[in-house]
Amino acid sequence: MTQKWHLAQLKPNGLNRATVNLARQGFEFFAPMQKQGPNQRKQPLFPGYVFVRFDPADTQWRAINNTLGVARLVCLQSNRPNHIPAAVMQALQARCDVDGVLLPPKDLTPGDRVRITEGPFAGWVTEVAQMRGTDRVMVLLSLIGEENRAEMPTSQLHKMN
Repeated sequence: MTQKWHLAQLKPNGLNRATVNLARQGFEFFAPMQKQGPNQRKQPLFPGYVFVRFDPADTQWRAINNTLGVARLVCLQSNRPNHIPAAVMQALQARCDVDGVLLPPKDLTPGDRVRITEGPFAGWVTEVAQMRGTDRVMVLLSLIGEENRAEMPTSQLHKMN
């Protein structure tokens, strides 16, 4: 069998402890992060979870359930952990930098509809007016009957389909 990615649920505030102990045991893990807030602090993209890669045919994976910081592997059927499709993991990892931090979407262009994900306008759907470098855009906001422009980082935007 081959190694596959699986999802492990963490104990409260267990990310650092779990990753240190998973690495010590030789397990590959992936804990994607995103930058949030005005100080762009790194926060888990999936709070309370970490992806762990292992061969489910090798019985050593059972040690993950006893790893400090880990509550349990996610098992939806019987007592075998479910794997994450390889294409999903490849796409997620491709959207992250070498440190596992989610990169802003690269495919934004003027005219695209976007949802603002954080800040005072979180939840608003608006339009990209202009690109301002690789990580900032100018968006159009309708405020009090007038259309205004606001510059913001692409990390705070989600492209609408």
